[in-house]
Amino acid sequence: MAYNGNQKFKIARMPQWEDGCDISLSISGTKTMDDKSGWIQRISNNSSSAQDVLLPEGKDGMCVIVSNAGADNLIVKEPTGVTTIGTVASGKGHMFVFSAEQNSWYNLFLGN
Repeated sequence: MAYNGNQKFKIARMPQWEDGCDISLSISGTKTMDDKSGWIQRISNNSSSAQDVLLPEGKDGMCVIVSNAGADNLIVKEPTGVTTIGTVASGKGHMFVFSAEQNSWYNLFLGN
């Protein structure tokens, strides 16, 4: 979507996302997200091996942040579990965004 610079949108106070955070998740196998999953996922993987996180079926502009609070990697994949979108190392976080135009999830950025 293109913007012409005239549509300024200002937020007067800090937004609060209703039911948007899942911050106490421990996994030892595949984590499958759906449209009811919080868009912020803080996941602990201490299983001694990398574990898969399957993103939900995407909608245009949908964003998901995955933070790894565990010792072992999280392998973030498209919903089918076939295509890897990114690997989230211990202590790191990634933001993933869905493009309807490309019908695909993208690894938008890596944070510390």
